[in-house]
Amino acid sequence: IIVTQKRAWIAVGICWFASILIGLTPMFGWHNRRNIEVQNEELNSSYKHIKCNFTKVIRMDYMVYFYFFGWVLLPLLIMFGLYIEIFCIIRKQLNKVTNATDSRRYFGKELRLAQSLALVLFLFAVCW
Repeated sequence: IIVTQKRAWIAVGICWFASILIGLTPMFGWHNRRNIEVQNEELNSSYKHIKCNFTKVIRMDYMVYFYFFGWVLLPLLIMFGLYIEIFCIIRKQLNKVTNATDSRRYFGKELRLAQSLALVLFLFAVCW
């Protein structure tokens, strides 16, 4: 796929839309508002002293299934797959080119760049 400016803007727009959707999902009803303990705390406390307990407000099925599996793990696996494909394509191109030193040098730079980006992706995954 060739990246054009229009496609790049569309990708950025999709990322923004997805992040807004993910962030607002609990407000659309996937929250623990019906939890009696949370309701009692809200009724008995003044608005100045509301204590925010994240796990009491956000349901764990939202955090585990919707957020982690759908929006962290799945994109990470897709990125790993894309990097494997990039490495395979570069390796094929390096093996094809035996005579031309300029193109071999070019693909060598591409391989080093891809390795650097894979390292960033790996460190991102480790930090999660």
